[in-house]
Amino acid sequence: MNTDLFVRVADCWRQRCNSLGVRVLAPFTVYCDDATIRTAIAYLPDFGGMMGTIVDSGVAPGFHGDPRIQKYAFEIKAYYSVINAERFQDGNAERIIECLTDWGFYPPRTPVFMR
Repeated sequence: MNTDLFVRVADCWRQRCNSLGVRVLAPFTVYCDDATIRTAIAYLPDFGGMMGTIVDSGVAPGFHGDPRIQKYAFEIKAYYSVINAERFQDGNAERIIECLTDWGFYPPRTPVFMR
């Protein structure tokens, strides 16, 4: 994926989640068991399951994420989602809220936008 696109999308996720009061690490660094370092768009510790969600990026055609990041998510029992990076580069808050709503929130508190 184009580095500029990746940075824009990770920045959008960080800014939008922060404005919504959602905990986020974006971009998110993954240290793989093969000694490589990979970077996902974001990690959302309160969405998708008890261990959170790792958001990876894909572009057309296929929208496949990084298999090493997917393996890491599986190993830590986190939810793994691949987004179409091109659709998120504009920072559209509704699109991000739609993802968060689909993944579901896990306590201790429900964000204001979901009440």
